[in-house]
Amino acid sequence: MAFSYSGLATVLLLFFLGLCSEAPASIAAADDQLLLAFEKWMTDNGQVYQSAFEKQKRFQVFKTNFEYIESVKNKPGCTCTVSLNNFADLTNDEFLQKYATYRAQSRLKVLTPFKYANLTTVPGSIDRRTLGAITPIKDQGNCGYEDYAFKWVLDNGGITTEANYAYTSGTEKKNQRCDSTKTGDHAVTVTGYQYVTPYSESSLKSTVANQPVSISIDAGGSDFQFYSSGIFTGTCGTSVNHVVLAVGYDTSNGTNYWMVKNSWGTGWGDSGYIKMQKDISSTAGLCGLAIEPSYPTK
Repeated sequence: MAFSYSGLATVLLLFFLGLCSEAPASIAAADDQLLLAFEKWMTDNGQVYQSAFEKQKRFQVFKTNFEYIESVKNKPGCTCTVSLNNFADLTNDEFLQKYATYRAQSRLKVLTPFKYANLTTVPGSIDRRTLGAITPIKDQGNCGYEDYAFKWVLDNGGITTEANYAYTSGTEKKNQRCDSTKTGDHAVTVTGYQYVTPYSESSLKSTVANQPVSISIDAGGSDFQFYSSGIFTGTCGTSVNHVVLAVGYDTSNGTNYWMVKNSWGTGWGDSGYIKMQKDISSTAGLCGLAIEPSYPTK
């Protein structure tokens, strides 16, 4: 049977408005349609459950998430879309526990001062993906602590290429032991790492104009969990719990935004990316993105 999630929304709306003659029958039919959507989602995402009980439990979560997404779609003034994605069988609490576990940390010692502090001229927009500076989207699952990643590359004397030593942990959902014969190949080196002036989107802009920047954000809300496209304007807080990469900035229909690369695979967001509103009134930035940006130096 041909099926689409968008078509499902229309079918379910008719049922829930009571356009069928008997309410119990309409509810059962709506659940049947939603179960078909769930089965399709399981196939699309390669999801298999260990028991009928677990499958039924996840179906109820899927149903709740579907209803939430439909309620968000109908809110006036939305600048982004949300949709069912690879997290559709997780409650928001489960999503937080699995994918948003980063915590703000005591900063490692900075080796050199912020080098973009005195820039006075930067481009009005930039997309570093077009400059060949950004690697493909990966599904890295739960990861973070960029400072320690920078320090490892520095202490190791460099890092090898993706072609020589491909990333697998997120794809295979398990950690691997480092292969020292490959980590010894230093295709790229760094001289240190720096922190952007905190609570300053203008300083962050100066840095992103010159290179990608790691930023910490609060990614724990349901709107972020199911983000699909458009400019994300919240809802979120500033208790950062996830690390992403700012790769550009631009303006659309009068709204400034950051182009941000995530690490949850291409099935999340806009092919793995999210546009986050830029230049908001809070100095912390949307979702705390301006609190602790950092980047490696060369």
